[in-house]
Amino acid sequence: MLRLPITGSGVVLPRWLVWFLTGLLAVMLCITTDIPVARAETPDPSPTPAEAQDAAVRAADSDADGVPDRPDLVSAGVTARVLGVAVEDLSQRSETVRVLINPDGTSVQEAHAAPVWVTNADGKWVDVDYTLVARDGGYAPKASPSTVLIDGGGTSEFARMDLPGGGSMIWSWPDALPAPSVEGATATYAVADGVDLVVTATGLGVSTRIRINTPEAVVPEFTVQVRTDGVDLNQTDDGQLFFTDGNDRAGQTSTMTAWDGRLDQFGDPVEVVPVEATLAETASRGERTDQDLTLTTPQELVTDPQVVYPITIDPDVTPQVASQDTWVRNGTTTIDTLSYRVLVGRIASHSNDNPAYGFMQWPSGEITGRKILKADIHLFQYAAGSCASRKMNIHPLVGPWDEATVVYSNKPYGQTDTGTSSSLTQNVGGDGCAANAFIAGDLTKMVQAWADGPGNGGFGNYGIQMNVPAANNSDVTYERRFCSINYDPTHTSCNTAARVPYLTLTYNSAPKQAALVSVDASRTFDGKLWTTTATPTLSTSATDAEASKMTY
Repeated sequence: MLRLPITGSGVVLPRWLVWFLTGLLAVMLCITTDIPVARAETPDPSPTPAEAQDAAVRAADSDADGVPDRPDLVSAGVTARVLGVAVEDLSQRSETVRVLINPDGTSVQEAHAAPVWVTNADGKWVDVDYTLVARDGGYAPKASPSTVLIDGGGTSEFARMDLPGGGSMIWSWPDALPAPSVEGATATYAVADGVDLVVTATGLGVSTRIRINTPEAVVPEFTVQVRTDGVDLNQTDDGQLFFTDGNDRAGQTSTMTAWDGRLDQFGDPVEVVPVEATLAETASRGERTDQDLTLTTPQELVTDPQVVYPITIDPDVTPQVASQDTWVRNGTTTIDTLSYRVLVGRIASHSNDNPAYGFMQWPSGEITGRKILKADIHLFQYAAGSCASRKMNIHPLVGPWDEATVVYSNKPYGQTDTGTSSSLTQNVGGDGCAANAFIAGDLTKMVQAWADGPGNGGFGNYGIQMNVPAANNSDVTYERRFCSINYDPTHTSCNTAARVPYLTLTYNSAPKQAALVSVDASRTFDGKLWTTTATPTLSTSATDAEASKMTY
């Protein structure tokens, strides 16, 4: 047994024992420092504020389009304030318009010139998609606002479309068609050696073209059959076709034209010529009428020594819609059949050196009586005469007009003295310039005048005129080309519905009249209002169109 002396200061250890314990401790430290020690870390189950915000936004996005939404205006306004982001009011969604409510209570409306959304079988909004998919023995667009069916071959019918008002039309070839080759929104039938029938589903219905691929395939004329049910089909002196339902027009073609394979640097045909067309009724029963449309192959192109095949003959049909756009210039008397484009200024590649005027009109939504805080027009520009900034004027139009009949001699008039005209100078899309893109112009004053209306110091929404300044009418560097309301999947730039023109409007509305102020703990005595408290509370209530916060 080891005995240790004890003193008043504690136990006295022998020197040898101190050395032994010190060495033992050193060895233990060397051993333990080489052994990793596992430390239990308790994860924080709470998400970060940013993660919580993202989760809340995703939870409020019912259609998975990246924008939170709510079924009505009030819930959208409340949700916008809570989340601190813009929230869509789905009750105001249409095929061309959507409305977002900002956290501050203002609204932002996107008004597109052509359909960009449709509802699916579940009743939810989805982006338009004109890609053809197999359906009912033929092909139909995957998600389209129009009822279009393109045949799968084996019969003579190649396109069927419902028109506004309940009527319909069916287009047929004289012979049974082979099965088409299908790519994207287009079905191509090889109807003869060197001749193709090209049928495309578009944003406004269906595009039908006859393509002559070689000189050997040229024939004097082509005949297609048109059956209408519930609508009348007539031809104008200018060669246009009009589908009418009583006094209302349900659809139309432009002046029928043709072009060859010569394209300019922006993908547009260089030479466009009119096509002679005749319409002859072949049968009629009840509301159904059959007619033959005969199209003469234009000899101007066939005999041109510089012709480049294919030659395309274009009897496109466009249903009547609320939006419209076109362009005109002095010396051009045909309606432009290349409906994917709107031209402004003098076009360098055209023999006609007069400046073009562009026109656009589309519904601006429910803006009557509202305060317009900001309004912008967005145009997809795919061609320019210069990379430098160039001014383009934008004026409000006076009175109604019709894209199907407008030429230079009857073009609508752009007002220049209302104080609401605007302009833009941004320029993209030229050879070697910034890439094709949307450019924007400020239309705040003009849209406010539309919102005020004729009875309140404003004027009606008849659309806009776009033109270069008069001093620059002969300057080709002011040329601009924009995609129109009707895209063409065969064009190099205006090939998608995402490039149609649109307006963005930021607005607010005055709250409704507040209720009569009331006082708590009060009663009326001898015709006077009395309260029993020395610190009365006055209160009232009111509603606001955008569910904004209100201070009384």
